[in-house]
Amino acid sequence: MKKVLTLFLAVSLVFGAFAGIAGAAELTTAQKYDAMAEAGIFNGNNANGDRDLDQPMTRAQLAKVITLTLGLTEDATAANAYKDIVSYHWGKPFIGAAVKAGIMNGVSATAFKPNANMTIEELATVLVRAAKLEPKADATVDGKVSVWAKGYVAAALEAKLIVAGSDYTGNALRSALVDGAYTLYAPKSSVAVDSAAAVGVKKFEVKFNQAVDTAKATFAVKKSNITVNVAKTTWSDDKKVATLELAAATSKGDYVVTVGGVVDPAVTKTVTVEDQKVAKIEFASEKAPLDRTSTKKISVAYKILNQYGEDITTAQYGDVDFTSSKGVITKANGSLSIEATTDFMIDEKVALNAFHKTAYVYQQQVLTVAPKAVVSTISIDKVANTVSASQGLEVGQTAANFSLYVTAKDQYGVSVDPTILREDVIVTISSPDLTFATTTVGGATYADFTKDSSNNIVLKLASTAKDSSNALTGKIATGGKFTATIYLKNSAGRASLDLDVKAAVKVATLSISASDLVINGEKNELPFTAADQFGNPITNADVLNATANFISAPTATGANVPAGALRFEQDYVNKTAKLYLDLTGATATDKSFPVYIYAYTEKSQVNTSLTVQANAIPKVVYGVKNISNNLAVEGTAAAATYFDATQVQVYDQYSRAKLLSDFSGYTVKVTKDSSDAIKVTPDGKGGYTVDAAEKGTSAVNVKLVKGTDEVAGSDINVGFRVVELADIAAYKVSDVAKLYAGTDGRQAGHTKAVEVVGLLADNTEVAVPANATFYHVVATATNPYYTVNGVNLTGTGASTIGPDKEVTTQVTVEAVTNAGTKYYTKDVVVSTVAPRVETTSFRSSGAVTKVSDSLLTVTETYAKTATATTLADLAVKTVDQYGVEITGAAKFASTSVSAFSVSGKTLNTVQAGQTFVLSYLTPSGKSGSITVQVIK
Repeated sequence: MKKVLTLFLAVSLVFGAFAGIAGAAELTTAQKYDAMAEAGIFNGNNANGDRDLDQPMTRAQLAKVITLTLGLTEDATAANAYKDIVSYHWGKPFIGAAVKAGIMNGVSATAFKPNANMTIEELATVLVRAAKLEPKADATVDGKVSVWAKGYVAAALEAKLIVAGSDYTGNALRSALVDGAYTLYAPKSSVAVDSAAAVGVKKFEVKFNQAVDTAKATFAVKKSNITVNVAKTTWSDDKKVATLELAAATSKGDYVVTVGGVVDPAVTKTVTVEDQKVAKIEFASEKAPLDRTSTKKISVAYKILNQYGEDITTAQYGDVDFTSSKGVITKANGSLSIEATTDFMIDEKVALNAFHKTAYVYQQQVLTVAPKAVVSTISIDKVANTVSASQGLEVGQTAANFSLYVTAKDQYGVSVDPTILREDVIVTISSPDLTFATTTVGGATYADFTKDSSNNIVLKLASTAKDSSNALTGKIATGGKFTATIYLKNSAGRASLDLDVKAAVKVATLSISASDLVINGEKNELPFTAADQFGNPITNADVLNATANFISAPTATGANVPAGALRFEQDYVNKTAKLYLDLTGATATDKSFPVYIYAYTEKSQVNTSLTVQANAIPKVVYGVKNISNNLAVEGTAAAATYFDATQVQVYDQYSRAKLLSDFSGYTVKVTKDSSDAIKVTPDGKGGYTVDAAEKGTSAVNVKLVKGTDEVAGSDINVGFRVVELADIAAYKVSDVAKLYAGTDGRQAGHTKAVEVVGLLADNTEVAVPANATFYHVVATATNPYYTVNGVNLTGTGASTIGPDKEVTTQVTVEAVTNAGTKYYTKDVVVSTVAPRVETTSFRSSGAVTKVSDSLLTVTETYAKTATATTLADLAVKTVDQYGVEITGAAKFASTSVSAFSVSGKTLNTVQAGQTFVLSYLTPSGKSGSITVQVIK
């Protein structure tokens, strides 16, 4: 390692020295040689140390350069197999190193030919291996090259390890070795983030100083410390620019973009964003074609663009006033029609003005009346499922869920309206049943082109397939490769797209294994694998639950197995299916029993047996959590602790850690030993209070009880220690949260407790009673900022503090120790600033489950009746600056749902398997967004 570092430093220094010579240009071959010679990689071709760049190289010379360039460990013994290398050959250690690394080979098992010249294709092969590249399969190389070397030469050319030539079978010169080796070894600059900027209302662009490993790059975006969900990341072809598409539109403020994975440590960049604004009104053409039916009417298309050049016409066109020098304007989303009382003439000029009433953006265009528009160019861009994006064309799917996406322009280069498009084209699909939606206008039938919510021109597919009763099914019935073609009526132009319709998926192979532990009364996951007739893994639970996809569908039989207990369920988060044997409804039993699972597919048979174990029961208590085991007492002042079934920790018979509250029919019997240090009092509801009574130690025995029968061997002794005031050496007083002292009646809800524990001489914490015998919170008449009620503080003194201000005061705890009275003070901030949302966080609540900081799930049933606000209320916890949760109407200023994975969906129509983005904004300006996965 030391040798490699030395070489790197040396070549780095030399590289730096040549920077002034080469500037931004590529180093010359001689400069590269000198840099590597300084690093000890080259030392001249003769006694004079000449470069001899125009001379051929030998195989031994190549082995040396490769070994030193890559920092390989020299190994002469690895070259012993080659009988033509004498023991004292200067190149033997380097040859051994290169051979051991798999970079070079002998010409045979016993010969290396160290003094033979290397050909260019042989050099290319070695350089490709050294760079850990793969040869290019089925490559085409211009120039003479051996068949075996073609892939290596192609890879070397692509990586710029060699230069292009006409004959790669000739001898390689030392200059080629220098250039190739330097490409491998040249000091690489570290990856740096050059900039981050907003390039769209939902897009940030991150630029790097060089190409990066896109698989390693990570991005996180936050505003005011709230995570902003990144919906998609796309990369430029040169891998130097990443475009982050955010799930929700940005708003005014600073966003922090954190880049990791390719830089260490992670780099943050601040992107300052302004609210979206109208920047420009743009007309599609200066040509205004005549209407198809009237020479008194012309039309023109327009766009309204924001500061990023994005089309925001749909949201803004209502605020634009248009006027023209002739005729009356009818405004639509993205288009205008101008109708006059007299005919428009070809080449007539019409002045058109546009003015945005709130953005004060003005645009003028002089239009030239032109012949009517006809479709001139057309393309079919894609076919897509508009209901479930991940579902492709497949037999059995609803044809209307798919649409062809079309781009069509007129002779003026303007996108045409669907009403024009349908008149100017003929559509065909070569499938026997897959066709397209039609519409009838004026007695004529046309392909029903429409625009979706994103202003794309689409044509829905349809099906002519019928069932046994001759009724249309709407389903795709025939698999295979088909072609959709759109012909232009006014020219020879056309567009086509191949449609690959998969045959209906069948379960071809299935295997089911018994899990390590299957328990009655529980929902048990069983391992399985399934593949379709094409060999693809099946991850769709609906496919696996469809009996038609099996010769005999999976069935579980057993004396205690309810009907339908074996079923597949969709894991929407991980996009896979899971198999469960659900025995939650099975009759409880204290005995194990066998279950047999069988299924038949086209290529496999399942015949699995497993043993279902008896219902889980608690077997032994191993602890009681969240209690105080050290208590203080002095006279009648005594500390206490409480526990119930939610705190009793047990192991079941399968050694699984549980809580007693997880089981029905079980309680605990609690008895104390003969010590009088504590007393134990049941509350009649399954809970127990342990009070300190006198100094000493005591143990409480906690034993399981089933019904009225004690469970033998299930008990544990929980120890308690009771100390007196004389044992208390000091106290620990926790920090007090900020108090609210407003006059709006919310002070009581912001009361804060002063938390105090005693400390023994060894710093052991002891629960002490909130009693003046031990301590009390001092109430002083001279402090107008809070009132004291026991250990609780409530803010007051608004008139003294003043509106929207805060003061820092102190609270004092007077405490008695074995060394006398001590006083502890803590700063307390008291504020009259009205409670507002200070922090927000996503959470699990009700039908919402938090999977991660960037993903929630919500049930389809809840989503269908929810609003964005009720969903956000469940999903987002809001806390004010005083640490108190804010609920109700004051929680949000606005909420929204957007970015549905299926176009056209709403919160109330979204389905399991689909996603959307939930966004919120609080009155205090805190905002956030998160992807929501809909589940069953």
